[in-house]
Amino acid sequence: MNNETGVRPVKRIEMVLQQDVFGQIAEKLDALGISGYTMVEDVRGRGERGLRSGISLGVFQYHYLLIACEAEQVGPITEMVRPYLKRFGGMCMVSDAEWVIH
Repeated sequence: MNNETGVRPVKRIEMVLQQDVFGQIAEKLDALGISGYTMVEDVRGRGERGLRSGISLGVFQYHYLLIACEAEQVGPITEMVRPYLKRFGGMCMVSDAEWVIH
């Protein structure tokens, strides 16, 4: 943590995944020691597989997941989610961020 600015550098991982895989993802995050994340249900968007929108059928609903973690946790998280992205679509982005300490 930078005591002067009150922030801590972290990695931000953002994912958009099908709703029906979130139970499996949550279990695997727990196994990796990731204890906190934010989820927003029923997100919509357009990507390489076309328009994706929630139509209340579960399989076509997507959720957004936000994780703030240490740099060394990025590899295990992204490798865990890669098979889901290949099979079901979605996205995963990793970027640098600063956590505001309160």
